Amino acid sequence: MDVGAGVTTDSEITGITFDRGRSVNGANIQLADGSGLTLTSCVIRNATGPAMAIGGVAVGSGSSLVMHDCEFRNNVMVLGGGLYAGSSLSLVATDCRFIANRATGGRHGGYGGAVADFGANSARFEGCTFEKNFGSPAGIGGGGGTVIVRECLFRANTGGRMGLYLSSPALTVERNTFIANNSTNDGGVVQIEYSNGVVRNNTIAFNDAGTQYWAALDVTLGPGNALTVEKNVVANNSGMGIVYWLNFGGAIALECNDSWGNSLFNYEAGSPTPPSNFSVDPQFCSPDTRDLTLMSTSPCLPGQHPDGADCGLVGRYDQGCQVIAVEPSSWSRIKLLGH
Repeated sequence: MDVGAGVTTDSEITGITFDRGRSVNGANIQLADGSGLTLTSCVIRNATGPAMAIGGVAVGSGSSLVMHDCEFRNNVMVLGGGLYAGSSLSLVATDCRFIANRATGGRHGGYGGAVADFGANSARFEGCTFEKNFGSPAGIGGGGGTVIVRECLFRANTGGRMGLYLSSPALTVERNTFIANNSTNDGGVVQIEYSNGVVRNNTIAFNDAGTQYWAALDVTLGPGNALTVEKNVVANNSGMGIVYWLNFGGAIALECNDSWGNSLFNYEAGSPTPPSNFSVDPQFCSPDTRDLTLMSTSPCLPGQHPDGADCGLVGRYDQGCQVIAVEPSSWSRIKLLGH
């Protein structure tokens, strides 16, 4: 479907399935430059295209797209498997699902298995699920304007980079979960470059970030950049935990993070930077079933920092189970209790 210039986001499509479109640009939906659209409870699936094809949905320059409760599934394009946004005016996705989309432009995946954002003025993803996508990155790639990724789940994605690869002058990445993602080429789970803003209260656990160079949470900054990285749990990943690089400038505030049990090392310097960062078992309720809520004795809960720092909640999840103390006893005492 083509959406022409002059159409605004007051135009809404609800409950429609767009299936098996084939085009070089927006196989299922193409928004022309300067147009707009709102999609509610729609399904965009099985889009394909020839060489250099972009986006199951493609958003043109100066255009706006608002999506709620939509599903992008099994779209296969060269760039932006599910969604491709050029220099668009705004992009909003709430409670949407991006499942099994593929960007095929390279051995380890093309740019943006689920979403490729090439310079949207503002982009917001909230309450969305990104699962089993393939690309480099497999989840969301891009930036250029304001980017907000909040309360999303990134699970079982694969590619050269697995979750996020973002560069933004105004970035917020908070209260997200990254779990069971797998790198095919030593790529990071969350990779932030040359950005200003905050990365906080995320839980990044049980991912395969490769065995060289890359980390579960990887930050590169340059002159004029300032980024706060705080209250994140980075645990049980293969590869490195939290690393950062300052290229001739930039400032990072690294506070109240728990990086623990990562296979190479937990922090860039090999040990947590005092006083508020630490490296202690976060005590997930059930690591085997990937229940990432916290035991009542977790050091990541408010007031339980191992060194007494006032960090509040560390990571995305609060307490989910109670630790019950068991008093040792003898067999003779147990028999007496039965009488």
